[in-house]
Amino acid sequence: MTKDEMKELKKGIYQMAVYYNRNLPPEVILMMAEDLSGYDFASILRAFKAYRSDPKNSAFPLPAKIIGMIEGNKSERIEAGCLAIKLDQLAQRFGSTWNDGTFYDAKNNIFRAENNKLFWSFEEALRESAGDLAVKIISKWGGWKAFAASSQNTSQGQFVAQLRDFIEGFAIEEKTEKLRIDKPRGGLLKDEN
Repeated sequence: MTKDEMKELKKGIYQMAVYYNRNLPPEVILMMAEDLSGYDFASILRAFKAYRSDPKNSAFPLPAKIIGMIEGNKSERIEAGCLAIKLDQLAQRFGSTWNDGTFYDAKNNIFRAENNKLFWSFEEALRESAGDLAVKIISKWGGWKAFAASSQNTSQGQFVAQLRDFIEGFAIEEKTEKLRIDKPRGGLLKDEN
């Protein structure tokens, strides 16, 4: 962490303390900054923002909580990387034919999953092969053909890295969506009649 980042981190800790109505002496702010200094500055800021955005959090966080959030993100990155590799392997194995020939029986409208089980829909075959999140990722990507074409047109390492970042961003988007509140707080809902 650079000196400027350390200065910004201390400022961020101070601002969080004010936000949560805490009065921290400079020595404590320095101690907290030192506890967090071994982590990437951008990750710390994202963890601060995520902590503030969660309606369950109403108290000032200790560094251990922020570190847990950052390290939790590391395991999510590993999971995103594993799913990216799995989807890339499926694209290498099936190519775009999963939807239009080799692993699809048009006469009977049956798809074959990676383990050779048969399914009535492509989504079910993909879910069996790679899980629920994979179905959402492929849909967001524009469908299997677009996904398979992307995997063929990019170097494998670069594609897997881009896909991992895409999956990670999508997972964060989903979590953020779950935190949003659909109804206004404290007010009456407008009668639609």
